Parts: sequence; C-alpha cells; structure tokens
Amino acid sequence: MYYTTLYMNAPNLDLKRFELALRQRVHRKRLCILIIDPQSLSRQMAIEVLSHDYEVVTCASSEQALHYYLHHAPDIVFLDIDNPGMNGLDILEHIAVLDAEAYVILLTARERPDHHRLRKCVQGHVVKPFTRKKLAQHLYGFGLAYPNRGTRLA
Repeated sequence: MYYTTLYMNAPNLDLKRFELALRQRVHRKRLCILIIDPQSLSRQMAIEVLSHDYEVVTCASSEQALHYYLHHAPDIVFLDIDNPGMNGLDILEHIAVLDAEAYVILLTARERPDHHRLRKCVQGHVVKPFTRKKLAQHLYGFGLAYPNRGTRLA
C-alpha cells in the first residue's frame, strides 16, 4: 500500500491521527481552508479575503502544509504549485493518495497549469493575482461537490 511509501518519506505520519482528523472534518462549525504559498503577500491576501467567514490556515512550505494536512484534514486547499523544496505537485500527490475527498485548487501564475497527472484531486486553478470573486467561485464549486460539507459555506 502507498501508505507505507508515504510513511517512509514522512516519518512523523500518524495514520490513526489522520483518520481521526478525517472523521472530525464533517463536524466543524466553519470550513477549514489551507493556503499553501511561499509568497507572504499571497498568504496575507487570502487571509484578508477569507478569514471573516472561514477558518484559514496558511503555510509557506509544502512540508509544513503536509504536516498540517495530516493533523487537521482541511476541507479546501489552495496550493501554489511552484513551492521550493517539495513542490506543489509532490504535496498534491501525497494528498490525493491519503484523502479521496480532497478538494484542491491550484494557485499559479500560469494561465494553463500542468496538472494533468493528478486531475482526480485538482478541482480547478486560480491565476494570480487572485480576487475575492475568483476564490468565491471555487468555494461555490466545493458546495456543489460536497453538499453535506458545503452547508458550512458563508
């Protein structure tokens, strides 16, 4: 199973903790949105746009984000694919294997990002600089894809 490979690459992985986080996800009062972007300006903009209505967590590195994801199973991930170190596609691969209900939106400077190899997990992309309207469109899409979890949308 891929969990074994992932465990070897992430020695702090606690599968029982992750399974608990997945179960707790459905009982949250507010949607949890994880923003993974090495640019502090993008992270700050996302906080300003989303934090009034949602629980927003930002991470500058993919490693930090993967750790957060494994412990909290956020509802939605906005992921910059051009992260240093473990790039966005690497973390996307980990998320796709671990979480069948992952809802990931790519943040990118490219009009057509190359994410074809992991389409099952990627729900779309937002070209930077993003606006409140662009992010809201993807939050609406989340509500359609997961009506039970989407009831916590603002």
